[in-house]
Amino acid sequence: EQRLFMIYSAIRDVIQEFNPHAVAIEDLHSHARFVKTAILLGHARGVAVMAAGEADVPVFNYQPTRAKNIVTGSGRADKEQVKAAVSTHLRAPDVAKNEHVADAFSIAICHAIMAGSPAVEAIEATK
Repeated sequence: EQRLFMIYSAIRDVIQEFNPHAVAIEDLHSHARFVKTAILLGHARGVAVMAAGEADVPVFNYQPTRAKNIVTGSGRADKEQVKAAVSTHLRAPDVAKNEHVADAFSIAICHAIMAGSPAVEAIEATK
């Protein structure tokens, strides 16, 4: 319970500090043989969604394959391809050294593109 509270508190604090217009989150996925992992991830995801809901911030869910397809051009991209594509999109070569960071950024980039964010247009205009 303490870890879930820490996740909730950290996300609540980030929402309060940055006042986002939306939260993009990866849909939960798991193989049947990892049921316990899926349940634990569901708990963590639940407190993240709760923090967003408490602040009236809409939550958008994306399948990992959808995010990969939007960011890399292939829903079956591997971790290295996702890291490279995230670095390219953000024009920051070192930003996605960690695969978990790259996955998080890929969900954010996917949402920005899907939502028609002006930031995406600004980046595209400078290419």
